[in-house]
Amino acid sequence: MSIDTRLDATPSDIATSAETVGDIKTNVDSAEDDLISARKIIAGDLEGESADAAHRALDDYVTTCEDLVSDLKSYRAALDNLSWALSAIKTDLEGIRSRATEGGLELVGETIIRPTDSCSSSGDSPGGGSSPHPGSSCSGTEVGGGESDEKQQKIILYTTLQTDTDDIR
Repeated sequence: MSIDTRLDATPSDIATSAETVGDIKTNVDSAEDDLISARKIIAGDLEGESADAAHRALDDYVTTCEDLVSDLKSYRAALDNLSWALSAIKTDLEGIRSRATEGGLELVGETIIRPTDSCSSSGDSPGGGSSPHPGSSCSGTEVGGGESDEKQQKIILYTTLQTDTDDIR
């Protein structure tokens, strides 16, 4: 099993969306101000049923704009927070890939490939003794153990990076 360190979102796109929502909020807020000005003009200059109906309608529109401005402000904050959090995750995943590369692990794109164990997995170890690796034929005392140590270090690093990636996600 390999470790996928790809982030399926683009924090900068989410930040751009947050800015767009902020721009819309500004425009709705401006429309609300215009409606409030119109309501004041009607209240001060006009009388009668039509003026009352227009005043009530403008009250409803102002309330709708106020609610929309509040919602847009919340949406913008949520998108900003999401962008921030995903940026941090992206940085953490980049760090995991760097550690994998520095540790000699193979990467294909943004995927860390599980290192192969140099020992076969035939069951019992030679000589009938028990293996330090259940299910494998490694005795831990092979000739040229430096290569085995290096592979074991890669397996340990891989396992650590897998845990770190799981914690990030």
